[in-house]
Amino acid sequence: MTEPAAPIRRQEQERASDEILEVAPGLYRLQLPIAMPGLGHVNCYALEDEHGLALVDPGLPGEDSWQVLVQRLDALGARVEHVHTVVVTHSHPDHFGGVHQLRDESGAALLTHADFRSIFGNDESEDLAELREAPLEDADGASTEDALEQFREGMRRTTPWGGLREPPPMEEMRTWSTGGLGARAFRVPRPDCTVDDADEVVLGGRTWLAVHTPGHTHDHLCLYDPADGLFLSGDHVLPTITPHIGGVSELEDPLATFIDSLERMEEFAAVSLVLPAHGHPFTDLTGRAGDICRHHGERLDVIREAGAELGRAPVEAYMRRLFKERSWGYMAASETYAHLEHLRLTGGAPRRRAAATTWSPEGPGRRNSLDGPPLHGVGWSPGVISRIVEHRRPTDHRTNFPMQHQTHRHHHGTTAARPVSGAHLHARNYPMTATTTMTSTSSSTFMFWTKTQRPREATG
Repeated sequence: MTEPAAPIRRQEQERASDEILEVAPGLYRLQLPIAMPGLGHVNCYALEDEHGLALVDPGLPGEDSWQVLVQRLDALGARVEHVHTVVVTHSHPDHFGGVHQLRDESGAALLTHADFRSIFGNDESEDLAELREAPLEDADGASTEDALEQFREGMRRTTPWGGLREPPPMEEMRTWSTGGLGARAFRVPRPDCTVDDADEVVLGGRTWLAVHTPGHTHDHLCLYDPADGLFLSGDHVLPTITPHIGGVSELEDPLATFIDSLERMEEFAAVSLVLPAHGHPFTDLTGRAGDICRHHGERLDVIREAGAELGRAPVEAYMRRLFKERSWGYMAASETYAHLEHLRLTGGAPRRRAAATTWSPEGPGRRNSLDGPPLHGVGWSPGVISRIVEHRRPTDHRTNFPMQHQTHRHHHGTTAARPVSGAHLHARNYPMTATTTMTSTSSSTFMFWTKTQRPREATG
């Protein structure tokens, strides 16, 4: 009898390495540990300039991740107080979690997309909102456990498909709330300044173009350096797994929006190096984006084929067709719901409200916007095309400006990524950062600068 095949190990599942990689001059990858479904690390990028460092996605909240970040900075010859700016690509805790402690220790300014916020923020009760701001132990003497349990219960929600969204395990919440953060660890931080699509921002001596890529989240932000062809992709495009597309979203059709954002990557054909939030740097941005588009087209085909057999059925029944048993649960159900809702919104999966919400994929054929002619499934009416992407970005937003802008650009020249070891390091002699300010240098360009003062020499 043959042994069952072991699951393929993906890059994004690898445990955090202590190796620091210089992926471009003055731009370093630091890996921080996380333990989340399908993920083993998050890539935190350090961008060096004459004032210190800007960090992109500083990892989870909690003392464990914080201590590793401190160690990584020390290995780079820097300290926490040298961090003057933090960029967060989107509102997930493995990306924004380290912001609170960085602000406490260095006064760093936070830069995000203008839509940056929790998707659950508007639905929170006053009690839960107050608890987010409260210290871990309140005036009535509530214990740490009581405060966290109260907060945890406030995170429990009914899903749009009639299921229950369970909060993180208590043990995980305890870990994240260490380091004096308490319930604040779970609060999406308020940005000091925000950017919109096509704005420019100067970080690490490079001019980056802000690229809004909603889908994985409503507020997802990528950054593009056209001078050297660098693209900080966050979770929008990952090298060996497909980003989670959840059905609980501010977006009406998260899947269609995500595909639209993936198609937009064709505008960035000049990208020479993609720097993802998980996994290793890679070079083929447009090719990988196309792979992910096709993957979701195939998932829609699976749902159509299952519909011929299942008929009207709850989300969980379709989830079992889309995902292997080891993946069953809230995230798999949420992604299944996103696909079913896409079909419903494009006329392909009528929904009926009953004791449990059910779907029945019956309707027109599907056309993947990257795959050419329409494909017709069982029971689908020939000649009627339901596109994955019904809404496309207006023409004036799909320009070739990334390759044309020349303002405030500093060409570094790209080099092959190389590990940074003690032999390559030197002690940084940055000015001591007092405050960080954002100033506009044009209608669409933002530059960070710091009011600095070098430390005084010790006197006897």
